[in-house]
Amino acid sequence: MHKCEEAPRSLIEDVATASEQWWKLQKLYQNGGFINQHITVQELMSTSLSSCGNSVDTYAFTIQGKAKGLEKMNAKLPDWLIVSILLKNLGSKYKDFTRRVMATLRNDEPVLEDIIAMLFSEDQCRSMRRS
Repeated sequence: MHKCEEAPRSLIEDVATASEQWWKLQKLYQNGGFINQHITVQELMSTSLSSCGNSVDTYAFTIQGKAKGLEKMNAKLPDWLIVSILLKNLGSKYKDFTRRVMATLRNDEPVLEDIIAMLFSEDQCRSMRRS
């Protein structure tokens, strides 16, 4: 018999039978469950360019993947929020890029794919300047 870790155990203490406990844990941890949504949002918000090895490709695909994961869990976040997270977590090296994006958008709704395309273009320009 396996011991239940402290955190999951506290979630099922009020349930009497093992089958009810299993059902409750399944509901909480399944793809669309709150816990998975919460964990994915936390991962999205803590993903930064530096945490992705300063690789713009890895960073953009990670952000996009987390956003799509939330959408599959019926927890789609609006593009403006995902774009805000993406821009904030680029770091100080991309401060000018972030300002240009903000100035370009001003009153328009951002589209995540468009901002990622702009980021890839910016990264290519920076790579060419370094060469």
